[in-house]
Amino acid sequence: MINEIVKSYPININGMDAFEKFNIIPLGYYDVLIRMDWLENNYVILDCGNKIFTFFEEGWKQRFMQGIPRLVSIKEISTT
Repeated sequence: MINEIVKSYPININGMDAFEKFNIIPLGYYDVLIRMDWLENNYVILDCGNKIFTFFEEGWKQRFMQGIPRLVSIKEISTT
């Protein structure tokens, strides 16, 4: 359910300034969800395991963005 549409909002992603369209929806604990169109247009390379995405701005200047790593506990399961 979209509450509002913002057609052009200034953002800065790790030094890259841009104006983006936002659909405002209640996300719970997420700050923002990135659309597939944006990922495609910015030639994004995703590294889900390390929570890093690499993207390219005009002139092919490479930028990185890293999320906060989440501690993962692995529980051993065994059968006999």
